Amino acid sequence: MEDEGFFDSALDLLAGEVDFKTVSNVVLLLPSRLFFFRRSELPFKTKAKVRQVLPLELRPTFPMENEACLTDFFIPDAAFTQGLTPVFSASAKESDIKAYYDGLMRLNLKPAILAPAGTTAAACFLKTQKDADHFVFLDRTDDDITATLVFNRMPVLARAFSPDGMTPEDLRDEARRMILGFQQRTGLDTPFDIFVSGAGEGEFSREALFQSALSPNREMPGLFNFCRGRYGSESFFKRHAPRILSAGILAGLVFILLMTNIYGRIHGLEKARDQRKQVIASIFAQTFPDKKAGNTDPFLLMQSLVKQSAQSKGNSDDPLLNHRGIDAVRIIFELSQQIPKSVDAELSTLMLENNRMVLTGTTGNFNTVDQLKGLIEKSPRFKKVEISSAAAGKNMGRVDFKFMVEL
Repeated sequence: MEDEGFFDSALDLLAGEVDFKTVSNVVLLLPSRLFFFRRSELPFKTKAKVRQVLPLELRPTFPMENEACLTDFFIPDAAFTQGLTPVFSASAKESDIKAYYDGLMRLNLKPAILAPAGTTAAACFLKTQKDADHFVFLDRTDDDITATLVFNRMPVLARAFSPDGMTPEDLRDEARRMILGFQQRTGLDTPFDIFVSGAGEGEFSREALFQSALSPNREMPGLFNFCRGRYGSESFFKRHAPRILSAGILAGLVFILLMTNIYGRIHGLEKARDQRKQVIASIFAQTFPDKKAGNTDPFLLMQSLVKQSAQSKGNSDDPLLNHRGIDAVRIIFELSQQIPKSVDAELSTLMLENNRMVLTGTTGNFNTVDQLKGLIEKSPRFKKVEISSAAAGKNMGRVDFKFMVEL
């Protein structure tokens, strides 16, 4: 079907016999002589990098200089040269692919596979013959012959040529030359079988191979498919829907875990803020029983009241300030900052006298008294902390303590 006009005429003729509305996908196998098969070796392992570099590598080998080409490839699972990745590719003129694609779309036929017939027959044979590992597959038609060399159950070489004047012995010689060339280039002496298919009723009928192994809805190892990109039958999202869905679910779970973690932290911070407000409100109520904070921040109100008291009465008579102007509210706040909630300690008395502070309270045990002393000493506001006394209290196993703190 190299003549696109003949292809369009054949489709029109077929449209008169078949209701194309019942056809969901089309598999179109094109003559192998429309393609250029190459075996390359590149220093890259990822398909993305190979897809980027391969057209530049192949361009000098194409017989046409100024025509756009399309290339499909796969990477055989066998390294013949250390440090290099083998790449088996097929290329075709974009104008040829476009002509067949447009012919199908003219009748609203969606192509699922556009592939060279000869290598596709070899891939189908490989799928049906589970015991065949190394062989040359010769696919014969009236228009061309395609020889595909399969190594380790993966096509690695292909060549298309005219069947004119070819005898069965000539075909066997062509396959032997292909095997010998592969062995010389790779240094391997692997034995190969030779299989032949044809359009007639032979041992390996190509029509039977296509019917049994080829499906428009499944990927197949060793299959070139030019129905991709702008010539694809489905959008990228539809074709990769399962993977996109899996990635979306995973991203959703990660997002939920992240938001749960953030919410937990925010909730913890809000809880700590509320507890601190309660402590400040309690100190405010004890220090200024005749005042009400209302909607004003108790801490800011205490600061304001202390400043007002200092300005009106002076420092000497103010119970909240000693002779050096040390702010009792700030000291209480500093203690609340230094002593975490996890420490089992209750402060009962704080007394300021000159440059010293007397601090009393209770803890769960004697070790906590030492821990509390160490926590207070970490603050730069307190120069020296001494344990004046620590004894078992009257309150059910609690320990009473008294600290002398130098300010």
